[in-house]
Amino acid sequence: MKTFGIYLAYPPSIRLANEGLGRFLAEFLRAAGGRGDVRFVVACPGWMRESLAELFEHAGVPGGTVEILAPPGKPGLLILSDWFDRPAKRSSGLPAAPRRSRRLSRIIRGLVPARLAARCRSRAVVVAVVVAILPVAMVALALATVARLAKRAVRAVKRSIRRDRDGVERKSGGRRLREKLAGLRHSRSLVESEMRLVHDLVDRRADVAAWYCPTAFWPEFNGIRGPRLMCVPDFVVSDFPVDFAGVGGDAFLETIRRIERTIAGGDRFVTYSEEVKQSTLVDRFGIDPARVHVVPHGANRLDHVLDRFTDRSGGVDAACRRLLADAMRKVEPAGARPPVSGGADPGPFLFYASQVRPNKNLITLFRAMRHLVRRRFIGRRLVLTGSPQAMPHVAATVAALGLEDDVLFLRGLSEEQLAACYRLADLAVNPSLAEGGCPFTFTEAVSVGTPVVMSRIAVTEEVITDETLRHAMLFDPYDWRSVAERIEWGLVNREPLLAMQRPVFDVLARRSWHEVVDDHVRILESASAPSVRIPVPGRQAG
Repeated sequence: MKTFGIYLAYPPSIRLANEGLGRFLAEFLRAAGGRGDVRFVVACPGWMRESLAELFEHAGVPGGTVEILAPPGKPGLLILSDWFDRPAKRSSGLPAAPRRSRRLSRIIRGLVPARLAARCRSRAVVVAVVVAILPVAMVALALATVARLAKRAVRAVKRSIRRDRDGVERKSGGRRLREKLAGLRHSRSLVESEMRLVHDLVDRRADVAAWYCPTAFWPEFNGIRGPRLMCVPDFVVSDFPVDFAGVGGDAFLETIRRIERTIAGGDRFVTYSEEVKQSTLVDRFGIDPARVHVVPHGANRLDHVLDRFTDRSGGVDAACRRLLADAMRKVEPAGARPPVSGGADPGPFLFYASQVRPNKNLITLFRAMRHLVRRRFIGRRLVLTGSPQAMPHVAATVAALGLEDDVLFLRGLSEEQLAACYRLADLAVNPSLAEGGCPFTFTEAVSVGTPVVMSRIAVTEEVITDETLRHAMLFDPYDWRSVAERIEWGLVNREPLLAMQRPVFDVLARRSWHEVVDDHVRILESASAPSVRIPVPGRQAG
């Protein structure tokens, strides 16, 4: 039996269940669990154990089929962060002693080097370190308190002047602390220190024939000794630099540099589409095409989720309505007030399952919705799965267009709630400007009996090859009028559109995740035996 490795280096705050990569990984490892000739080892930071366990349990990954290779416990800084990261409260509402405790904890964390904290992985050791540096921390706290008192009067005057001048409210002490804790959880030095420990574990695993990294965010992967296969799903952060920079600030530029370093140091590559292979890896980075394999996704389906409800009271649709009612409790307001959502029932709606990111093209979709609601009187809401707080100008646009009650954001849906939303929607829509492969929207929606309209982009046209179907379901994502026109046509012609899409779905559904795993295994075997040439997996199109 051959052993292959999967490399992950997410920061502490990431929940894999909420990430697109998490869904890919769950499908991949669930399918891999059925093979008896290979096994996978996941090398990752210690803080990812809980997230992986949650993902595997939720996705039904067979127990014992995947080994987790990670340092035990958590780094000391995260232990401290867990102790002191309290729920959000206004600092002025806290008694003085807890506020001093938080300040002291921040000073202590600042005095502990990240590399040392990475190796302090038990509460007892963390307590010993804290006791050792407590006198220095107390002196620093006293000096900070004196300085804070000296500045208080001046700060009060400045606050008053600033609020009068530009209306910006100062952050409370509690909010500042929470932001610092969030920064701690994403600290690059913390992740790098943890990954050094991971690499120590990886270096001892001579039984791993080759390593696979499912994304290009981590240049540390190139430090692994032995055959390496890196997935480059897309490079959308470079395709939309201004918008992503507005979200990520200075960290955005560092992200671009990290991806460039990762690809430049890569060995072999895999992508989901010919478009990404040619435009990103071959044309932009000058990678030899022979080093790049195209492995399309398996069909992401949700009909198996609805099959669980066939024997329940009222049938599938009744179960879906109950799930939707539960999901409606997760509505997040886009403006200053919550939307008038009708309680547990949003009424007829369109559905877009997506995170809130610049390439998702939400602003164009909102403009199309305003036209449909205000001018065409379609009587539908738009339900999305992301959080409007991820991109403040998205929430501001909803408010500016007067769509606070017409656009509902539901974050953190379970797989069952996601399937219910797709099932009950009148139409699924995907206006994305760029993806690594044909968006999951098509197979997810059609698998539960809901038609879909989507952007006319290269990765979608690789899959939707019939020109009649393209004309029926694809729109110009840069023109809100085209988006609105296709949505309205799809609502009027819902059943004919679904009938046109089912044959393509049937073709795509034949590609299972077992085949995806088989393709990756062949490439990994080729990487571990360079003298053997393995054919590049082909794609299926509808």
